[in-house]
Amino acid sequence: MLRAVADDPGRRIDAIDVLSGRERELLLVTRNDTAAETDFGRCVHELFEAEAAARPGTVAVVLGETAVTYAELNARANHIARTLLDRGLVPEEPVAVLMERSVE
Repeated sequence: MLRAVADDPGRRIDAIDVLSGRERELLLVTRNDTAAETDFGRCVHELFEAEAAARPGTVAVVLGETAVTYAELNARANHIARTLLDRGLVPEEPVAVLMERSVE
């Protein structure tokens, strides 16, 4: 990028390629090959619960030295959902939740 600016100081920054052709191919094509069957008929929480049921002991989240399995994460999510319902949240009604980044 610096070489491009030095060669043409008047060139717009957004017109400068920061990736080589090989890097661009790797990031946009090779690593972005997302061709997979998806189930568009189910919501994200339903897909997660199915994964938790299929692989309960598999690690789902790692933060630092702490690892949480799908079963543990699902139990924690259900606890939060029950707490919100107990506080008056109505099912299917959007809610904003602000939490610190953590496994909790």
